[in-house]
Amino acid sequence: MAWSVRIGTVVIVAGGLLVGAIYADQRLLASLAKDLWDLPANQWELRRQRYRFEDLCTQQEATRQRLERKQRIAQALLEGQTDLREAARQFLEASKDCPYHWDTLVETHPDWSAERRCAYYVIDGVRAELRDQGQDPTAAVNRLQREVDHWTDD
Repeated sequence: MAWSVRIGTVVIVAGGLLVGAIYADQRLLASLAKDLWDLPANQWELRRQRYRFEDLCTQQEATRQRLERKQRIAQALLEGQTDLREAARQFLEASKDCPYHWDTLVETHPDWSAERRCAYYVIDGVRAELRDQGQDPTAAVNRLQREVDHWTDD
């Protein structure tokens, strides 16, 4: 009797699958068959995307560290631990391994040195720091801009 139950179960399951395939959405079945056929390519693409994800996470962490370093440079300038020239030099050093185009001032001020452009980026960082602290950045920013405008070694 056990064999007859097993055979009956197989017939019912196989019959159910056959009837389901007949009445199922043919486009869905074709898509599933194509996906099954493309399984090795899909696995390769999944692996490639996993490597891309890991690479993007690494780049994101490096960018976060760069931004924190630039924030510390602006804060050190505000606290008088460094001067504007040194802050500009540190900013340039912090930006050297950046994988994206960060120096947009070179397009509008091609005659400026990298040091002068970086000084203006540091000044932008000072402005942001002071605003984050709830302070008016106008006086500090104006003083720093006057200082960099008097630089003559460009």
